[in-house]
Amino acid sequence: MRRFLLFIALGFTSYAYGQQLSVDDLLQLNSVPAKRLDTYISKKGYVMAAKDLQNDTVIDTWQERITITDSTQQPVTRRLLKYQSGKETGFSLHTSSRDEYKTAVSTLKQEGFICATSTENLDTTVLFQKKNMTVQGYSLFDSEENLTLYCLYFREKEMPSLKSILYGEDLLQFTSHEYLSTFFGAKNVRKDLYYFSEKEINKCSVLFPNTPRQAVFIWEDEVNMTGLTHVIIGGSIPT
Repeated sequence: MRRFLLFIALGFTSYAYGQQLSVDDLLQLNSVPAKRLDTYISKKGYVMAAKDLQNDTVIDTWQERITITDSTQQPVTRRLLKYQSGKETGFSLHTSSRDEYKTAVSTLKQEGFICATSTENLDTTVLFQKKNMTVQGYSLFDSEENLTLYCLYFREKEMPSLKSILYGEDLLQFTSHEYLSTFFGAKNVRKDLYYFSEKEINKCSVLFPNTPRQAVFIWEDEVNMTGLTHVIIGGSIPT
């Protein structure tokens, strides 16, 4: 009996984690003051692991703190990354738990995020959009740890003031149909097709259609209607 109990004590090890970051937490990270961010993340059970610079982007990485306990649960790798490029900030959560990622995707749908593609295959890249917030979901293989990580990259674009939109070039900051509709109102933005020629047709968004202020936005990613390539203002527009 003693040998059996010793086997249980040594053979089954699991890991206890801090308070997990939820989708709602990640959506609110941009509103946490910079001076309080590290403390906030630390309270969630993460510790600073690295600070890197890639081109003009500063990347801070936090690793979840793990406490060893006695059970049969397998360890889960979790990391939080912050990307800072000028005034733009993004956060990415990496987890080795496929179930956690699947739950997060479901939560985003419940929160009203739209996704133009199927989310059934968790290994494909998907894009969620809601107002001025985008969340990119994807998987990557970490060769150093020999495991697959499922990632959610949250980015929130700053909303400009209405008074700042004065000239045509000011429209270049609206890089998706969702962002455009959020700022100008859905009733003022129409989805359409733009005919460059009989054979070349692109999905587009028309701002203030059939008015003197009409502008057509051509998208590189026609599925998600994001990634601005052209803004065409005025004149006779073949939509």
